[in-house]
Amino acid sequence: MPGRSVDGNDVEAVYRLTRDLAAHCRSGRGPALMEALTYRMRGHGERDRQHYVDPAELETWAGRCPLACYRRHLVECGILDAAQIDRIDRQADDRVAAAVAFADASPSPDPESALTDVFTDVADN
Repeated sequence: MPGRSVDGNDVEAVYRLTRDLAAHCRSGRGPALMEALTYRMRGHGERDRQHYVDPAELETWAGRCPLACYRRHLVECGILDAAQIDRIDRQADDRVAAAVAFADASPSPDPESALTDVFTDVADN
C-alpha cells in the first residue's frame, strides 16, 4: 500500500496528492494512505483554552492557515479579486447556516435507529 506525506497547509499540494492517490485506488490497485502534516489550532475539546501552548507558536501557525494562504495566492495570481473571495465566503457561510438551520429544525432520530447503517457484515462486502 503506498503511503505519502504532504504539507497539509498547502491546498494545491493536498489536491494533487489526493487526485493521484484516488486514481491509484480507483484503478483497482488497492488502498493508499495520505498523511497531511499540519497543526491543530484548537484544544482537544471545546473547553480547552490551550493555556499550555506558547501564544507565539499559535500565532506562527495561524499565519500558515491554508485558507488564508490560498486566498492570498489566488489574488496575487490574478485568479480572483478580494470582492470575489468575499462573495464566495458569504455563499459558504449562507450554505452552512442553512444546513445548521435544517438540522436544528429536523426531528431527532428514534433511539432504535442509532446503529442503523453503522456496521456491515464482512460477507456483505
